[in-house]
Amino acid sequence: MKKATFLLLIFLATLSCKDDKTTYAETAVTAQSRMNHVVVVIENEDWTGTIGDAIRNALADPFLGVINEEPAFSLNQIQPKNFNGFATKSRNIVIVDKDKPKGHAHKKNVYARPQSVFYFAGTQEDVISEIEANAEKIKQLISKNEITEKGRQIANSTLSEDKSLEENLGIKMNLPAIYKTAREEDNFLWIERPTPNGTMNILAYAVPAGTITNDSTQVQSIIDTRDKIGRKYVHGRLEGSYMVTENVFAPYVKEEIIDNKPALEARGRWDLKNGFMAGPFVNYIIEDEVNERQVVVEGFVFAPQKNKRDLLFELEAILRSTKIL
Repeated sequence: MKKATFLLLIFLATLSCKDDKTTYAETAVTAQSRMNHVVVVIENEDWTGTIGDAIRNALADPFLGVINEEPAFSLNQIQPKNFNGFATKSRNIVIVDKDKPKGHAHKKNVYARPQSVFYFAGTQEDVISEIEANAEKIKQLISKNEITEKGRQIANSTLSEDKSLEENLGIKMNLPAIYKTAREEDNFLWIERPTPNGTMNILAYAVPAGTITNDSTQVQSIIDTRDKIGRKYVHGRLEGSYMVTENVFAPYVKEEIIDNKPALEARGRWDLKNGFMAGPFVNYIIEDEVNERQVVVEGFVFAPQKNKRDLLFELEAILRSTKIL
């Protein structure tokens, strides 16, 4: 059953890619923009009206897991007459044109590369309908584009030469040199990066195959596994404090593929039992059938009074580079 699900995911991924690879003029100009930003080319009156509302509802909904409801993407509006020069070099662009017949399109690398440009045309009602119908696909394509670019940037940076992950767990990931091992035990690593007033953290460990279930108890098995690891290894400064999964909101779980292997992605919020710390986390449970285990890699952020979306995004890009040796 797991193998069938994995093959289906590969097949669906192949289908989605075909839609995105229509031949367009390639360019050698490098796209330049901040992570998770989208340029929206639209007239002012439409941006402040119902079309703008539809775009904001589609792309600026809360980023999963963060506590203060940061938007999934930051939107920068620009009028069509001003869309030139540097503005065309953004990695992600949405263009609204009410003077053309109804329709939508996704084109890659139109003005720079890597780049995704989304076109919406027609009447006000047409544009809103097309945006609402394609909102999920647009978010997926932008997220994929941003993760790929962030992963490329990390891979081209100075990477850690620490072999602890390989020697302890038999895995490898593109880990920037600024990340340092904070705790190492048999079959467990805690890697940390200091930030102003906080930390970015990576946990890596393995559990026996089947520990994270594939049935109706899946979410609870993820919570139980996280809480067991937190109680044993991830302690706060206050005596008796340790990391647990926040119990107000259950983690959001979906199927993924990491290192060409079936995996689960879980997003949620962590809390410090008997302490006063909290924040978002994302983890990946990777099926390692050869070694009869599940490899868990997790990123969590502690950044009080700071925006956490882009910090968690960096951790996600690192975790997605995981390779089982």
